[in-house]
Amino acid sequence: MARAPSSAPVSWASDTRVAVLHGPEAGLRQEHRRSLVAALEAAHGEVDVAEVDGRTAGLADVLDGLRGYSLMGGHKLVSVTSAEVFVQAHRAAMERYAEAPVDHATLLLEADAWRPGNLDKAIKKVGQVVKCEPLRGQDAQRWAVARARDKHDAKLPPQAAKLLVARTGSDLLALDAALGKLAAMAATPGGGTPEISEQRVRDHTEATSEEKAWVIQNELLMGLGRGKPEALLTTIRDLIDRSKQPEVLVMWAAADLCRKLAQAEEMKAAGAGAGEIGRALKLWGPAASAFGRASAGLSPERARGLFADALRVDGRAKRGLGNPRRLLEAFCVGVAA
Repeated sequence: MARAPSSAPVSWASDTRVAVLHGPEAGLRQEHRRSLVAALEAAHGEVDVAEVDGRTAGLADVLDGLRGYSLMGGHKLVSVTSAEVFVQAHRAAMERYAEAPVDHATLLLEADAWRPGNLDKAIKKVGQVVKCEPLRGQDAQRWAVARARDKHDAKLPPQAAKLLVARTGSDLLALDAALGKLAAMAATPGGGTPEISEQRVRDHTEATSEEKAWVIQNELLMGLGRGKPEALLTTIRDLIDRSKQPEVLVMWAAADLCRKLAQAEEMKAAGAGAGEIGRALKLWGPAASAFGRASAGLSPERARGLFADALRVDGRAKRGLGNPRRLLEAFCVGVAA
């Protein structure tokens, strides 16, 4: 039997005698374990599942569990967690067992890490070795869409899935928990299949630090060179006092924006177009458009000066040379000028 890919559903044979689920993605390991139990139940009826901690179990604990018959008279599944520890201590014995496993039980080895070797070769003749790596990008988004549909009876549009993965990360257990919460919020009595909208994801999940930084940077861009320092100061104070944005994040976002402005002006002077600049600064869609509009009238000298001011203010704040709030406000007055 072959090694299975990470994210694809695993097709378990009814005569699987030894299986390995290894890798850092606990959510995938959990899914594949459930599908193994379901396949064994379909072939053998009720399955007696026993879990053993590989960090503390002895060889006899596992082998006796496999060789003894189930009291319920059905098939047995002995699952060894932290199996990397257990196998390291009993590799030769495990190789011998995999070459001649009992036919009334299945051994499941679950591990965060796995060192391939002769044991894998023996296992592949009687089962599968499945690597459970974290899903990335669109794979995680597709998983979330399918999970919302299949487990939570909810519809998750692609854009909402993209935002959810961006905010929650690709850990499947965390994604599943977030989907359950959002699906429950979206449900209405007699309303049919609930839809988890992009706005609902935005309202009920924590924004990433990048998103929080862009909120600050967008406000600074809108106030850039407008000659209205009072309006910009009111906005910055509101971000800190009402939206609870930490002063250190606001200052970092300001310095990062000024770095982008200076870099953009240098690239313009070298003949770069808007698309090339956006890619270099990792600005896309509305963010790239807002950046382009706000910086259109900025000179290279002004951009470099703002960046130098931002670094100076940030440095003074970090060294305790002045009140951070007042330093930030003075910098914003300069941005608006």
